[in-house]
Amino acid sequence: MKKVFSSVSVFVASVVGAGFATGKELIVFFGKSFAPLVFVGLIVAFSLLFLAILFLSISTNSFDAKTLSSNILGKLDFCYDVFLVAVSLVMTASMLAGGNDVLCMCFNISTPFFGIVTAFLVALLFCFKSQKIATILCKVTTVFIVFFTILLFTAKRQTFATSSIFSTMNSVGMYASFNVVCSIGAICNQAKDMTKKQAVISAVVSAVILASMSAMLLSILDESSLLIPTLQLVKHQPFLYWFGVVVVFLAIVSTLWANALPLVERVEKKVQNKSIAVLIVFGVGWLLSNVGFDNIVKVCYPAVSVLSVAISLTLICKLLTIKKLRKPSKGRWDAKGKSLN
Repeated sequence: MKKVFSSVSVFVASVVGAGFATGKELIVFFGKSFAPLVFVGLIVAFSLLFLAILFLSISTNSFDAKTLSSNILGKLDFCYDVFLVAVSLVMTASMLAGGNDVLCMCFNISTPFFGIVTAFLVALLFCFKSQKIATILCKVTTVFIVFFTILLFTAKRQTFATSSIFSTMNSVGMYASFNVVCSIGAICNQAKDMTKKQAVISAVVSAVILASMSAMLLSILDESSLLIPTLQLVKHQPFLYWFGVVVVFLAIVSTLWANALPLVERVEKKVQNKSIAVLIVFGVGWLLSNVGFDNIVKVCYPAVSVLSVAISLTLICKLLTIKKLRKPSKGRWDAKGKSLN
């Protein structure tokens, strides 16, 4: 159960970043979609994608994004590398911009300084026993975000809107693919020493939690809220507001770590120095974050989600070709079970 709880915490915390915790991401993808339909669709989509990555990681002994792409995608590995680098930069910039906007809103000032503060805090995770600290952070974030979502849901009357089933399911596929593919490095890492049963439980529980929170938030969010929708809902309730600020910022930090992880790993291999790699990644991310959180979410997220769907379908197809799930072992294997040692 300890392994399952740890994995669920990482999966949930990797998804609920600035876009989700602020509510902007849900509004962009779903608008006025029928919340119960989104709930069912996301359970299926998230479960399938989490399982695909976990099973592929275990069967090919690939516990980081680079190794998994090399083993699974073969000649398309280069294309995936380019995509992952671009997405990691977009997500890093988005989280930094989101962290900056949240703190600027709290202190009623306008400055890029808070983006630097956010980058510095996450950079520390990479420099000082990042895995252990990040896991603890993910656990705390998951508990807090679930509690905050329930409080929001019970604090305001919910009104379910209607939309076409096709439109909603299309948005579900794009939304789940976008979030899971962007967090593939952290998901692969959790596959170490994981059994098939643990993988199934972790994937399904994570999917149910994410789907439940998405449906609850979607049913109460107001599309007219321009900056931080979830915090604007409770701006006249001091306790909920400041608790929300803490929750949103924790979600930003945990997701920023998960999305920057594969990028830092790649840069570190090039420069042979982790500190310099972290400096480069967050330096470039901060520069891009000045484009603005709102612009990044509205323009980049939908565009990236289209490519994420293609990668998700590729992973699922590869999963279907594996006849037997291999127990974790030393060495590297391709999707057909051939040794790459």
